Amino acid sequence: MGCSSSMVVSVAESTTQNGNGRLSTGAASKRNFTQQQKRMVLKNWKVLSNDLTGRGSRIFIRIFQLNPNVKMLFPCHNLEGEDLLRDHNFKGHASRFMQAVGAVIDNIDSFEESLSPLLNGLGRQHIHFRGFQPDYFNVFEQAIMDVWAEDLGPKFGDQSREAWHTVFTFLMRELKQGFEDALSDAGLTKPPWVEEEEVNKRRDLYADPTPAESDVADFEKDGLDSSTCSNGGPFTLPVPVV
Repeated sequence: MGCSSSMVVSVAESTTQNGNGRLSTGAASKRNFTQQQKRMVLKNWKVLSNDLTGRGSRIFIRIFQLNPNVKMLFPCHNLEGEDLLRDHNFKGHASRFMQAVGAVIDNIDSFEESLSPLLNGLGRQHIHFRGFQPDYFNVFEQAIMDVWAEDLGPKFGDQSREAWHTVFTFLMRELKQGFEDALSDAGLTKPPWVEEEEVNKRRDLYADPTPAESDVADFEKDGLDSSTCSNGGPFTLPVPVV
């Protein structure tokens, strides 16, 4: 968009529709991203971008502190301390996340138009991550803001915080929308792994060889051998005591 100081980038001003007629961006409240805010973000990023992997690692550690359930999604969920920081998969994920933030900053004059498809696609992938819940996205901004405040100190004042909040509102909005779109496209109301777990629970219920106490009592009352009582499935018949 324009370079004039009087120009603003309207973020989440309105909703649009994709080719399927569904809303492709969330109906977030209107926020104007001013030229002054853009300058603040760019100035901050010069400091923050000097160690993408290290800073990204600290963000994810903070995320794990704020919501330990998120850590369980990672192969490194059993690692702590230096072992976690040295883990190749963990470092790679942290680095890629920071690169995504960097891509937004690099396209700061048109990030909504340039990056919505990319972020939407990333959000779509998350329906396949076993255990992932869409509200997990919410903890990311808090973790990032905490790290930014530590590293920028007094430079991270109210105006800088508001500018970055606009950036992360856009990021999280697009990720969440991608997640919702993926479910809608597949005709689902919840991620496929949830259905798989529910099926497995029902299967385990029928396969459980341990009888319920009430079943044992009923069998013995009727003069039957309770050792043959099981929850093996429908039409499982007891054997009478001879």
